[in-house]
Amino acid sequence: MKFEQTPNGVKYEFYASGPQGATFIIYKEEHHTAHNIQEAKDWLRKEHDVVSIKIEKCEQTTERKNPARNYANLAHVMRAIGQTIKDILPDHVGFILLTFPYNEEKGRANYISSANREDCIKFLRETADRLERNEDNSKIEEL
Repeated sequence: MKFEQTPNGVKYEFYASGPQGATFIIYKEEHHTAHNIQEAKDWLRKEHDVVSIKIEKCEQTTERKNPARNYANLAHVMRAIGQTIKDILPDHVGFILLTFPYNEEKGRANYISSANREDCIKFLRETADRLERNEDNSKIEEL
């Protein structure tokens, strides 16, 4: 995957941290000086809504690191996405966010929701039933 890059050539990526902005990860390569990194941080703060900036040392930045792929960060990422969804939706609309491992025989789906457990179960069952019946789920009903 391709990284974003600051004007001075420092590679970075970011993910939403909530409605306030994003968390940025700067990849410090061997040839970067402290001055290069500071310039990159200053530029990010000037051009973006920065919640936090993390610095990761790396020898090569050929493969993009997604912080959500680190399971320890998954709960943080899910909460940030959930808060963003909650801030955007009307007050009378609930949501459920599910995450699960691809291509694994065993695994566990994780969820967060703005609703109570009973409503989550009710709407997940309703959705599973529609999926099993191959009903068109692409049409979003106004609530």
